[in-house]
Amino acid sequence: MTDTIDPDAFEVTTPDHGRFSIVHTTSRQEWKAARRAHLTATEVAMLAALRPADWERLRREKAGEEPGFGGNAATDWGHEREPHIIAHLAENADPTLRANDQLVVSLADPRFAGTPDAISEDGRTLGEAKTSNHPLAPEDRPQRYEDQAQWNLLVTGAQALVIGIEEHDDQQEIIGTRMGWIWPDPQRQAELIAIAERFLAGGNPVPATDDERLSEAIDEYSALRDMEKRIKAALKEKEPPLRELIGPDEGRWASRTWQIRQTAPTTTTRVDAKAVAADFPEVAEKCAVTSVTRGKLLAPTRIERGGK
Repeated sequence: MTDTIDPDAFEVTTPDHGRFSIVHTTSRQEWKAARRAHLTATEVAMLAALRPADWERLRREKAGEEPGFGGNAATDWGHEREPHIIAHLAENADPTLRANDQLVVSLADPRFAGTPDAISEDGRTLGEAKTSNHPLAPEDRPQRYEDQAQWNLLVTGAQALVIGIEEHDDQQEIIGTRMGWIWPDPQRQAELIAIAERFLAGGNPVPATDDERLSEAIDEYSALRDMEKRIKAALKEKEPPLRELIGPDEGRWASRTWQIRQTAPTTTTRVDAKAVAADFPEVAEKCAVTSVTRGKLLAPTRIERGGK
């Protein structure tokens, strides 16, 4: 075994904004022990590369049979530069961003977690700090950066993530920091959830049988439906105050990031089919059209399993 720290021994709290919970640790050893009970952003981004050796190694790490990656000169440099990059993000993107070194856990699924480099006070914005020894624009970020960002957005329920990539000359001279925004991508998040579910179920990196492919399709579909449900609930809450602010007339309104448009009020007329059937049954019968439609996919329900 790599350590004897119980990952359930740490204090867990939920901030006032209620977007996620925080596992409080006081050392890197405790943080690593806490991570072992969850799938994190770094781990899911690695799993998404679909390399069998990585999957097997992570399973051994989760079982406490291997210590996991301990870092190298590049990661040490990244940790050293992280506060400077986060300060740049706070100055240029969101002044309420604060550095974070605690594990945060999804309230929707406590198996999923991450450690964003920075979190805003209201939990709506995340920050990620990266370093590179060559020019790297945020829009050209590697897929592992994208997947890590999408997982952290999923776990926290944040609305946006700002990434800062600081270029250096072989750790000798700081050349500059490029900044870009990453928005939630429900399709990719659903794919990552399906990968995570497959890993947790003991499956293979790439589905090999019809049953495995069906399981993956169910996981992706169900994850999207779950997101859709939460998004619809949030929209239902946010739309009335927005409409009150913009009024009933046609127009366009914009924030610093988004623009919305409202069309002019319209009047529609429809036929009351029930009234026609009641008052003119012969007409209703004559105009009736019979068709056969495929069965409806009902809302997925989560299977409760014992343990974590």
